Amino acid sequence: MYYDVYKTWRKEVESRDLQELPPNFYERVILYIRELEEKCERLEDPTMVKLLEEEKRNVKNMLKQLIIKRASKVIGFVFEGVEIDYKKLTELDRSIFKVVESILRPKKGEKGEVIENVKESEKSLEGPPHESDEGVLVLVRFIRDVPEITGIDLREYGPFKKGDVGTLPLANAKLLMKRGFVELIESKRNPSK
Repeated sequence: MYYDVYKTWRKEVESRDLQELPPNFYERVILYIRELEEKCERLEDPTMVKLLEEEKRNVKNMLKQLIIKRASKVIGFVFEGVEIDYKKLTELDRSIFKVVESILRPKKGEKGEVIENVKESEKSLEGPPHESDEGVLVLVRFIRDVPEITGIDLREYGPFKKGDVGTLPLANAKLLMKRGFVELIESKRNPSK
């Protein structure tokens, strides 16, 4: 089962498209994690317990990353207006899709209003910008460890260790600065925008 989880996780992470999951995938993985926990409780050999706990930790991490990656793709597809192959959606994906679609996709007669309202709300939270934030990357120093994140531009950034220097979209950098994870070094225009 470990290899199945790894193979599924790797395919999802390496592809821009949403991958079709094997039937009952999440249920089977959760059952597998429970089995590992039960084995750990029964075993008396500390080395075997350590190995099984490490395996359990790895499976949980892959499952978490898989769920986050799929949610990120679904949100990105809704935001971009990309058609989604519903056969590839799990129940969890469908729930995320419905919520995000109801927020981001305008209803008839509201063309663009919903997305504009979301953008305005984000700007008011960040404070008044002096120039357009779109396409602005900032150079930051990481004050604390930060796991891999999906930027507002839907690109992957990180993971970063304390003391690392890297670039992030301005909106993401502002949020991380407010929370004490980074300090600003400088900003530059994103040449791909």
